[in-house]
Amino acid sequence: PKKITPEIARMAGYIVGDGHITKNNQATRFFNNEKQLLEDFKKAGEKTFNINGRVLKYGNKTPYVEFNSKIIGKFFNEALGVPNGNKSSIVRIPKPILFGGEQLRIEFLKGLFDSEASISLKKGELELGSNSTKLVEDIGLCLQALGIAYTVGLKKAQTRIFVSGKELQNL
Repeated sequence: PKKITPEIARMAGYIVGDGHITKNNQATRFFNNEKQLLEDFKKAGEKTFNINGRVLKYGNKTPYVEFNSKIIGKFFNEALGVPNGNKSSIVRIPKPILFGGEQLRIEFLKGLFDSEASISLKKGELELGSNSTKLVEDIGLCLQALGIAYTVGLKKAQTRIFVSGKELQNL
């Protein structure tokens, strides 16, 4: 792709949240139990890269979409900077998305929050935890730019970001 589209930003959010790029960039995967999210990831990838993805599930494990393509893996890893291999403590919002305009930030957050955040209706709160403090800082920058208030805390050795009350409606 010559430019970063909203679909690419959303896919990056999915990958950062519950995805994986193999160490050799050969395969890009997104794991989730929600068919709608898997289908969105698959369609966005097929539209953007013109490469077929497939939905896989082994036994009782979480289903996932896989693009068995070095082109896609290299794009997300090298062009956007999404780490391959074990990324949990070093991942960040890709700079071209973080500084690429409001629509790209919104789409990235959609993918990330849909795949990784939890919502407590009882507390009226969205919560996302990460082993990467830098990722939480980047999310805070995006929320701040959108005028959405948030808090940050530690819980179970993870840095967590919380959006609550009327601020949830702004998401």
